[in-house]
Amino acid sequence: MHQEFSLAYLSAFGVAPPDMIDLAWRTGFDYVGLRLNPVTRNEPLFPLASDRNLLLQTRRRLADTGVPVLDVELVRLTPDFDVHACDALLDTAAELNAELPNAELPVG
Repeated sequence: MHQEFSLAYLSAFGVAPPDMIDLAWRTGFDYVGLRLNPVTRNEPLFPLASDRNLLLQTRRRLADTGVPVLDVELVRLTPDFDVHACDALLDTAAELNAELPNAELPVG
């Protein structure tokens, strides 16, 4: 059985989404994980939701390499969490076709 692997964002912290996709493709990963929302104030911001050019570059790179997006990061669930604050993240994830691949997942 072929094991599938995804290049997680923290494995290449700070790499822009188009370059992250290239890195995953060049190193033989089956998928890529992208961070769309920063976790700290000190990390790079890749505003795919508001930077149409960056989003188009990212989509082009996905199409050129055939590497799909497995997951996007990050949503913080806090006491004052507003689900609508995730609208841009979810819309962008949908534009990148981020979805769970057809795979059997362990149960339990």
